[in-house]
Amino acid sequence: MKKRFGIWCVIVGLLAAPAISQDLTIKPVFELLAKNGVPGFPFMKAQVGLNDFSLGDSDYDMISSFVRYDANRLLLYVVENGIDENDPNHDAAMAAQFPDRTIWWISPNDGSPMGIALQVGLTPWPHSDYYIQKTTGQHPDGPTTNRSWALTDIYPVMSVDGDGYLYVGNVHNIIRYTLNGNTFGNPQKVWNRPEVETANLHYRAWRIWDMNVTGSGQNKKMTIDAKYWIDLGGTWYLTSNDGGASWTWEDEFNSGGGASIPVVNQAAGEEWVFNTAFPGRNGGQDFTPLRRYIRPAGSSEEFQEDPAELWAPTRDPAIAGMADPDLVTSLYQGWAKCDVAAYQGIPYIVVCTLPRWQSHSADWGTQDPPTAWLAIHSSAADPNDDFIEGDFVSAYQIQHIEADELGMIDAGVPTDPWHNIYLSEVNIYVPAGFPSGAFEILWSGGAIGYGRYVVGDVVVNVNEWSIF
Repeated sequence: MKKRFGIWCVIVGLLAAPAISQDLTIKPVFELLAKNGVPGFPFMKAQVGLNDFSLGDSDYDMISSFVRYDANRLLLYVVENGIDENDPNHDAAMAAQFPDRTIWWISPNDGSPMGIALQVGLTPWPHSDYYIQKTTGQHPDGPTTNRSWALTDIYPVMSVDGDGYLYVGNVHNIIRYTLNGNTFGNPQKVWNRPEVETANLHYRAWRIWDMNVTGSGQNKKMTIDAKYWIDLGGTWYLTSNDGGASWTWEDEFNSGGGASIPVVNQAAGEEWVFNTAFPGRNGGQDFTPLRRYIRPAGSSEEFQEDPAELWAPTRDPAIAGMADPDLVTSLYQGWAKCDVAAYQGIPYIVVCTLPRWQSHSADWGTQDPPTAWLAIHSSAADPNDDFIEGDFVSAYQIQHIEADELGMIDAGVPTDPWHNIYLSEVNIYVPAGFPSGAFEILWSGGAIGYGRYVVGDVVVNVNEWSIF
């Protein structure tokens, strides 16, 4: 694919950017953190336990995807209720009310649960004999190591297309559900990872840890990834020409980290996918660089990564409305970026980060431990006028540090909560009735909590909410 010149990209990006609100502050509508208790979900709380792997009996609560379904409802995937159902003294009533692997309707006004939309279960679709043999070491081609625990998906996720179909990632399968009244049913397997791609099987390679679906009608697109760059864990680009009843692999980016939905910049004539790379892959201030992959819109060419000099988000010491923007960006830029979201027609991307790995350790010293963040970057304009796309625009600090919810006890010492919060996701939408340039952010933080935020000229006071 022909590389683009930086100045041409800037000009095209400026021409492509629609009239937008000048208010790019991230404003919370609600933000529910487990450490503070979550109304409606009493099982969500900060805790240190013995089993943080989400195999249905974990004593950690964990959530994954948080997505918009329609004008009045959001969907939240409750992966674990934090109750060990094998414990004879467990809270059976609580476990029955809030089952593991359950997708809930959520109010967009205050984040409260409005009922169960789907009880997925630990194994919503049978595994193939090949997969069982490979994970249990029984296949003649190997591996011989017993990995039977991998038969249950540790990090299940979901997404929704423009026609209201619900997609659930279950290890190497993608299952589609149809809404019937207030609940989903009629499960159909619409894709599974080709077995020929799994010769070097590792639990990280088979996992669908991130899923983003876009489109309505016959033609739809999807990105999935395992948030790792090793063990065949890059981002996969899938397409469907039958409305989502089946999907076809089209391209793969050898990059870990969370990915965005594909978006098309009409003026540039290009299709873009954004990626965060794997958290922890690079050190220093470039701890996890953002990436953009491009190809001509409407083509079947392979995606190409933007040159580093063209897509290198920078800090700007002159950002209006921020008391100390240089400090904010130096803090934000260095941490582990876990996911990135894009939306068609919005000239920005939103990134969510984790507190830096092992920052609860005494080795961290006297400096303040890092928190989680949400941040906005430009994607089709150059507000800093530095011939670099992806400029940092604004950030919002989520008051959660590693020590707020540590991982399992290992030799008497709490570990970092990597398994608990690694499912952190971010999605952005433009709900019906939003003013031009405004959008919403839906964030879920694994064991941390979840929240809804708005950007632009939108009234935040839910008592005055008028667009729903």
